[in-house]
Amino acid sequence: MATGAFCQIHLWMAGDATVDEVINFMNPAASVATVQVLKLAPGPNTFEPPFLTLPSGEPGFTVAGVLIIPPSTNTHALSLKANSLDSGINLHPTNPTLLSLANTPPQAFVIDYTGTTPIVIRVWWF
Repeated sequence: MATGAFCQIHLWMAGDATVDEVINFMNPAASVATVQVLKLAPGPNTFEPPFLTLPSGEPGFTVAGVLIIPPSTNTHALSLKANSLDSGINLHPTNPTLLSLANTPPQAFVIDYTGTTPIVIRVWWF
């Protein structure tokens, strides 16, 4: 398992405003640096950041951020929530969502999916 991760965004715009900038961030020394493939069923789906605690009970890895990537063919609403009772925030149905997390990440996330057939998403943890 990797012990480091690095994230970079390249912004490029042309037209009335021209921008070409690279932003480097999320470079934790002991990142979990892993990818999960998750199947979302219709309704609320709870998932946890990986390896916050090791099987031995010892403290695990730092989770500094998460990138949620829905399938490019998804047409149904996705909402990110802290728990199933939370109203949440609406995610774009096909574009990736990048979140930078505070020093103590949540123990779990909920993605509410409004479709009628399951979909598969990728979740990258930094």
